[in-house]
Amino acid sequence: MAFWKLAALLVMMMLSVGSAVCAAELSLPEIAPHHRIEIDAQKMARETRGAYDVLAFEGDCHLQQGDLHATADEIILWVERSGAGEHHPGKIIVYLNGSAQADWGNGRRLQDQRWMGRLFS
Repeated sequence: MAFWKLAALLVMMMLSVGSAVCAAELSLPEIAPHHRIEIDAQKMARETRGAYDVLAFEGDCHLQQGDLHATADEIILWVERSGAGEHHPGKIIVYLNGSAQADWGNGRRLQDQRWMGRLFS
Protein backbone atom coordinates (compact mmCIF):
# COMPACT_ATOMS: atom_id res chain seq x y z
CA MET A 1 0.00 0.00 0.00
CA ALA A 2 1.35 3.42 -0.90
CA PHE A 3 2.69 5.67 1.85
CA TRP A 4 0.02 8.34 1.35
CA LYS A 5 -2.80 5.82 1.40
CA LEU A 6 -1.52 4.53 4.74
CA ALA A 7 -1.14 8.03 6.14
CA ALA A 8 -4.64 9.01 4.96
CA LEU A 9 -6.08 5.81 6.47
CA LEU A 10 -4.46 6.59 9.81
CA VAL A 11 -5.84 10.15 9.83
CA MET A 12 -9.32 8.91 8.93
CA MET A 13 -9.21 6.34 11.71
CA MET A 14 -8.12 8.97 14.21
CA LEU A 15 -10.89 11.40 13.19
CA SER A 16 -13.81 9.04 12.61
CA VAL A 17 -16.14 7.46 15.10
CA GLY A 18 -18.08 4.54 13.67
CA SER A 19 -21.40 3.39 15.07
CA ALA A 20 -20.39 -0.26 14.70
CA VAL A 21 -17.24 0.15 16.76
CA CYS A 22 -17.06 -1.74 20.03
CA ALA A 23 -14.95 -0.26 22.79
CA ALA A 24 -13.39 -1.74 25.87
CA GLU A 25 -11.09 -0.36 28.52
CA LEU A 26 -7.71 -1.98 28.12
CA SER A 27 -4.82 -1.17 30.40
CA LEU A 28 -1.46 -1.91 28.82
CA PRO A 29 1.86 -1.77 30.64
CA GLU A 30 3.89 1.39 30.32
CA ILE A 31 7.33 1.17 28.80
CA ALA A 32 10.08 3.36 30.23
CA PRO A 33 10.96 6.04 27.66
CA HIS A 34 14.69 5.41 28.03
CA HIS A 35 14.28 2.24 25.92
CA ARG A 36 15.10 2.74 22.24
CA ILE A 37 12.50 1.96 19.60
CA GLU A 38 13.89 -0.42 16.98
CA ILE A 39 12.12 -1.31 13.73
CA ASP A 40 12.99 -3.76 11.00
CA ALA A 41 11.06 -3.81 7.68
CA GLN A 42 11.54 -4.36 3.97
CA LYS A 43 10.60 -0.80 2.92
CA MET A 44 10.50 2.60 4.60
CA ALA A 45 9.21 6.04 3.62
CA ARG A 46 9.44 9.34 5.53
CA GLU A 47 7.48 12.58 5.29
CA THR A 48 6.93 15.64 7.47
CA ARG A 49 3.30 16.48 8.28
CA GLY A 50 2.80 19.53 10.49
CA ALA A 51 4.36 18.86 13.89
CA TYR A 52 5.02 15.20 13.03
CA ASP A 53 7.65 13.19 11.21
CA VAL A 54 5.69 10.32 9.66
CA LEU A 55 7.60 7.08 9.14
CA ALA A 56 5.88 4.31 7.17
CA PHE A 57 7.32 0.79 7.19
CA GLU A 58 6.08 -1.99 4.94
CA GLY A 59 6.76 -5.71 4.59
CA ASP A 60 7.45 -8.11 7.46
CA CYS A 61 7.64 -5.30 10.03
CA HIS A 62 9.01 -5.83 13.54
CA LEU A 63 9.04 -3.21 16.32
CA GLN A 64 10.70 -3.51 19.71
CA GLN A 65 10.91 -1.19 22.70
CA GLY A 66 11.87 -2.68 26.05
CA ASP A 67 9.59 -5.68 26.67
CA LEU A 68 7.26 -4.72 23.82
CA HIS A 69 7.63 -6.82 20.68
CA ALA A 70 5.20 -6.07 17.83
CA THR A 71 4.78 -7.31 14.28
CA ALA A 72 2.52 -6.32 11.39
CA ASP A 73 2.43 -6.13 7.63
CA GLU A 74 2.74 -2.33 7.92
CA ILE A 75 3.78 -0.01 10.75
CA ILE A 76 3.30 3.76 10.73
CA LEU A 77 4.89 6.03 13.34
CA TRP A 78 3.78 9.63 13.83
CA VAL A 79 6.70 11.13 15.74
CA GLU A 80 5.94 14.46 17.42
CA ARG A 81 8.91 16.76 16.99
CA SER A 82 10.24 18.46 20.14
CA GLY A 83 11.21 22.10 20.20
CA ALA A 84 14.81 23.16 20.66
CA GLY A 85 15.94 22.74 24.26
CA GLU A 86 12.99 20.55 25.28
CA HIS A 87 14.02 17.54 27.34
CA HIS A 88 10.83 15.52 27.70
CA PRO A 89 10.24 12.07 26.19
CA GLY A 90 9.15 12.13 22.56
CA LYS A 91 5.54 11.16 21.88
CA ILE A 92 4.96 8.63 19.12
CA ILE A 93 1.65 7.40 17.73
CA VAL A 94 2.03 3.80 16.53
CA TYR A 95 -0.28 2.18 13.99
CA LEU A 96 0.05 -1.54 13.21
CA ASN A 97 -1.86 -2.66 10.11
CA GLY A 98 -2.39 -6.19 8.82
CA SER A 99 -1.82 -9.24 11.02
CA ALA A 100 -1.01 -6.99 13.98
CA GLN A 101 0.48 -8.63 17.06
CA ALA A 102 1.90 -7.00 20.17
CA ASP A 103 3.43 -8.76 23.17
CA TRP A 104 4.45 -7.00 26.39
CA GLY A 105 5.63 -10.20 28.11
CA ASN A 106 4.10 -12.11 31.05
CA GLY A 107 1.15 -13.22 28.91
CA ARG A 108 0.09 -9.66 28.03
CA ARG A 109 -0.49 -9.71 24.28
CA LEU A 110 -2.96 -8.78 21.61
CA GLN A 111 -3.64 -9.96 18.09
CA ASP A 112 -5.90 -8.20 15.59
CA GLN A 113 -5.90 -6.85 12.05
CA ARG A 114 -5.07 -3.34 13.32
CA TRP A 115 -3.87 -1.67 16.49
CA MET A 116 -3.08 1.91 17.42
CA GLY A 117 -1.22 3.02 20.52
CA ARG A 118 1.28 5.50 21.87
CA LEU A 119 4.94 5.10 22.77
CA PHE A 120 7.40 7.48 24.43
CA SER A 121 11.11 7.64 23.77
